[in-house]
Amino acid sequence: MTPSELSAIAARADAATPGPWDLQESHQGGAILLRGTENDNRLRRHPQSHLQIVPRSDAAFIAAARSDVPALVAEVRRLRAAVEALTPLARLGLNARQWAAENMQNVEEVLEIAHQAVDRLAEINSSKHGTA
Repeated sequence: MTPSELSAIAARADAATPGPWDLQESHQGGAILLRGTENDNRLRRHPQSHLQIVPRSDAAFIAAARSDVPALVAEVRRLRAAVEALTPLARLGLNARQWAAENMQNVEEVLEIAHQAVDRLAEINSSKHGTA
């Protein structure tokens, strides 16, 4: 899912009437969309039918949901798969960092011994060649 597709979905959701939304069963089959509460003036039904009159932004949101929801589900699955694939690498990185933190003193001791060995070799080398 591209950033522009995700932004378009978010814009439709932001433009739609705030929830809660619900469905009421119709006597003729199907359902009637209810938005808000009975005391909320956002809830309007046409007096001669069971059709719900909704703002254009709500209708656009509802119509797009049929393609938006599967796209969002696919994106969530893709991201979960990516997280699952990266988890072993993250653990490896954390383990390496923990090992380094726990063994840094050992590394410093090994470096000190190596420096002493280099200094001692330099002394031996200079005494062999008669330089001091």
